[in-house]
Parts: sequence; structure tokens; C-alpha cells
Amino acid sequence: MENQVEEIKKKLDIVSVISKYLPLKKRGRHFLACCPFHSEKTPSFTVSPELQIFKCFGCGKAGDIYTFVQEFERVTFRDALEILAKDAGITLEKSEQLTAAEYRQKRLLALNEEVARFYHYILTSHPLGKKALDYVLGRGITLPTIKLFHLGYSPQNPQLLVNYLTKKKFTQSELILSGTFGKSTYRPGLYDRFIDRLTFPLSDQRGRVLGFSGRILPGSKPDLAKYVNSPETDLYHKGQVVFGLHLAKDSIRHQKSVIVTEGEFDLIS
Repeated sequence: MENQVEEIKKKLDIVSVISKYLPLKKRGRHFLACCPFHSEKTPSFTVSPELQIFKCFGCGKAGDIYTFVQEFERVTFRDALEILAKDAGITLEKSEQLTAAEYRQKRLLALNEEVARFYHYILTSHPLGKKALDYVLGRGITLPTIKLFHLGYSPQNPQLLVNYLTKKKFTQSELILSGTFGKSTYRPGLYDRFIDRLTFPLSDQRGRVLGFSGRILPGSKPDLAKYVNSPETDLYHKGQVVFGLHLAKDSIRHQKSVIVTEGEFDLIS
């Protein structure tokens, strides 16, 4: 793995890497930009192609391509390594043992992907989702848009999803840790907190599903909250997730502007 860390650094130029995130301007032997890690009007963020490092002379942040991606994307070194390996076209060796926390994160991410896939299938391809699909299409949202945002529907029988995930070898404790499921004190089994709701996967900037938001459909009980989100979990922290950002971030950087909307439907529409 250490050899691959160096191999990736040799294949990727730091100016090219950082230019995907910031507009750099050449000045002499270096490239400059306003620092993304603190507020400033005069550029003090400096990138050296010769040394393959960056340094901000305002806040003191400094490092190589791994440090930059970690700080900018707010990810672990392993995550930064995966991002940069993909950019370099290198397949990482899977020789290192995962820590308990890393293994749990990997399992929960895989579980959330399966939940999103199940919800999406029910909405787009199963009779149980027809009511929800008719509602979404009736709002002028097309099938390609539904697929782009991976919208879904949670059926009224939560056991269907539990059975699906059990066949995928996920445990009951993992289902509860994901935040999608809870254990009822009134009846046996697990309940799905998004039952009979239209679902929106909430993803990080890499497109990994961290949690969900669920919206009631017309005709639902009047005492139900219009929207519910996943609770705080190992993966999902509400204040750190912006719906649709993983799809919009490249355009935002290119256009240098962004429109922020209140809800998921506002963005999709």
C-alpha cells in the first residue's frame, strides 16, 4: 500500500488535482488562489509544482495532494487515497486490515446502497410503488430525473425490505445502526421509519448514500410530519449533508455560482 501511495503521487500533478477544486493563477514558479480553508480577499494559498506541495500563508494549512483532498472533502486518509487512486487510474491493493470503525462504515455504506436500490425499484418497477410514481410524475418530474436522483418509495410492509437485506447478509443490529430501522416496543420485528413515504437518498460529495429523507404522499394521515430524515448515525450528520451537491458540485465550480433551495422537490423541479 505504501508503494501505491507514492505511485499515485508520482502520477498526479498537484496543480492539476487542486485545479479541480480551485481556480489557480500562475505567478512566477507558483500558483495562487484564495484559501478554501479560511476567509480572505487577497490570495495567500500557494501551490508549488516543483515541490508538489501547497501552503497557505494566511492560516498555515499545508501539505501534499492527500492532505488537500482530506481537508477539502473532509474525509479520512483512506478515503482521500481512494479518490486520488481513481483519478490516477490505479486499482488499490486490498492488503490492509480495516479497523473496527472502518469496517462498520463500509458495511453501513453498503447497506444504505441496497436500501436505496430497493426503494428505487419499488417506485419505478413494482405495483406497490404505482401510487407514489403517479404522484411524482403528476408533479412534472420525468423518469430520467427520478433515476438521476434515485428517488424511491418505502412500501407499507417493512418486512419486505428487512427480508431483502437479510438475504444480503446484513444483521439486525446493522439495520438499526443505519438509522432506517427501529425496534418497536409494541410489536415484534423492526419498523421502517420511511414507511409509505417517497424517499430521497442523502449522499456525500462522492455520491455515497449516508441516509434518507422521506416525504408523505397525498392522503396520508394528517398528524404525520411532512418530511422525516434519518437520525444522526455513524454516517449521517444532518448539518454536513446538502441534498444533490454530489450532482451539482462540478457545475458550481465551473459557473462559480450556486442557487440554494429549501427542499428536495424544490431542487429537483
